[in-house]
Amino acid sequence: MKSLPDSTAADRFALVVSRYNAQVTDRLRDGAFDTLTRHGVAAGNIQVVPVPGAFEIPLVAQQLASSGRFAAVCCLGAVIQGDTTHHEYINQQVAAGIREAGQRTGVPVLFGVLTCQTLQLALDRAGGRMGNKGSETALAALELVGTLRTLADDSPADGDKIGDETDAGTGDGEPEDEDEEGPRAREATTPPRRRLAREAALQALFQIDLNPDIDPLAITEFLDDELANPSLRSFAGRIVEGVHSHLEELDGQLEQQAENWTVARMAATDRNVLRLAAFELLHSDVPFRVVIDEAVELAKRFGDARSPGFVNGVLDALVPVELRISATAPV
Repeated sequence: MKSLPDSTAADRFALVVSRYNAQVTDRLRDGAFDTLTRHGVAAGNIQVVPVPGAFEIPLVAQQLASSGRFAAVCCLGAVIQGDTTHHEYINQQVAAGIREAGQRTGVPVLFGVLTCQTLQLALDRAGGRMGNKGSETALAALELVGTLRTLADDSPADGDKIGDETDAGTGDGEPEDEDEEGPRAREATTPPRRRLAREAALQALFQIDLNPDIDPLAITEFLDDELANPSLRSFAGRIVEGVHSHLEELDGQLEQQAENWTVARMAATDRNVLRLAAFELLHSDVPFRVVIDEAVELAKRFGDARSPGFVNGVLDALVPVELRISATAPV
């Protein structure tokens, strides 16, 4: 398995843990704590902050994140469905609050709140047969801390920043009906506009992957907030829904091409970049060279040093033969 991006020995992590459903949340806390220490975080640099219930998690998480003392905040809780619809209200509010805490502070605030129909299903995901969501949340925190640090180290100069999204055209690397002084002349300095949508879709897929029980409304609100342009928002939504609908097929195709790798063993970022690109390759009319190029760019931005080559190799093998033939056929 690929190693996680490095965090420094001085990094501190906070675990905000709901006391409600303690038989579940205690296990989530222990899983997160153990995972952080096994990856080099000193026990003294992990602060556990108990709160009464899941509803109180976002406020405390935002205070911790805004304090500047923590590299990441992991939010751990369990909301069990009862005889009323109360749990739905709680889930929506908690998911939205956790998302907003991260967006407002710029500090990774991770969603590790189980939303299950029964206590047994929650226990299964808190160290039982379905793994430990606390451990998974801690792993995500470590990865995001390293990724953000890498991005900060590689920040472009002012002259290299992404151009205004209000540029005309759909981008995507596909030629438009303009002369060479139009979009093609801008390609060297301005990424295709649809890359913004792909980046948002990738982040949504990453959260769904790490938190399968996340409220769909939280994903919808995230995409709405990230993409004000209706066309880009629609494009990102189609990707997220398409990957979800074809997940089993996509993972099967990827495992056939990724020699000696199962999808589960891939780094979370690589796995979701590949799923996104595989969906476009197999279920859209975007030229395969554009799909691969865009996936490699996503891997460069969000993955580690080995991600671009890995992603390129798997996708190159995945391109259907008929697409290659049609791309090289004489006009």
